[in-house]
Amino acid sequence: MLLAAEGEDGTVEVIFADNAEPGTPVVLEGSAADKDAKKKKLSVDRFFEIPLHVKGNTVFCGEKALTADGVKLTTAKVSDGEVG
Repeated sequence: MLLAAEGEDGTVEVIFADNAEPGTPVVLEGSAADKDAKKKKLSVDRFFEIPLHVKGNTVFCGEKALTADGVKLTTAKVSDGEVG
């Protein structure tokens, strides 16, 4: 799946998890990756109901940062904005 952030000034940036292998689950900071995550499916409609945003160049779901292999997802150009 491709995620992109849009800043308040209209800047758009693709979000990468360069530290993680393809297929690595993205989880809330402090959560353990579900061993069966690859078997579970999330519909695109449900995914877009989940509020994601960038704050201080870090991608968040609510108040928790998103991580892949224990490393936070970050942006280089968008410091604050929406993710979709």
